[in-house]
Amino acid sequence: MGSRLLAARHALISLVLVGSLAACGDDAEVAATTAPEPTAPTATEESSDPTSSPTALATAVPLPVMPPEMANNDAAGAEAAVGYFVDLYGYTKLSRDLSSWIEVVDSDCVFCASVTQSVEELVAEDRSQVGGLLRLEKIVLISEPSESDTYLFDTVVRQEPFEIRSGEGASIESYGESVTTGRFAVSYIDGRWRLLAAGTHSSEE
Repeated sequence: MGSRLLAARHALISLVLVGSLAACGDDAEVAATTAPEPTAPTATEESSDPTSSPTALATAVPLPVMPPEMANNDAAGAEAAVGYFVDLYGYTKLSRDLSSWIEVVDSDCVFCASVTQSVEELVAEDRSQVGGLLRLEKIVLISEPSESDTYLFDTVVRQEPFEIRSGEGASIESYGESVTTGRFAVSYIDGRWRLLAAGTHSSEE
């Protein structure tokens, strides 16, 4: 487990725990010594209208179905897994149901843990997210397994506008649409795909 996560971390350069995507790893010291100073995620587009009509925001979404390609331990299966994890993120935040999320994320994934924590906080504070679904617009395989069994993908992910609302339905916070470049690390472990890392990134000089 340690060698796989270390390999993934070395390839996930300058990840930052902000926005929809963030770093994953089991050791902050290693990340600090292998990455330059963190920078904010690259948002290439944002809505100019800060107020979105509540009726235009998704309030519910069905549980995503795993695509058949995820049965395969190959590049096609890895790519399908990334798409599934993106969809599952949206479902988890809107439904506040963590059961499927916890089943597919790596126990050492910092980003995955942050999603779990944010959903738990929504429940504890009687708040909900409305809108904010992610859509995978581009995915490029940048690394296949060699010594490790980790696949790395660069992605472009669009996030719809969203609001955080109180239990009474009042808007507490609102966010416009954004498009972010990111990177995902996934691995086929014990017969199923797991999300090891997700984050924004920048290249080393």
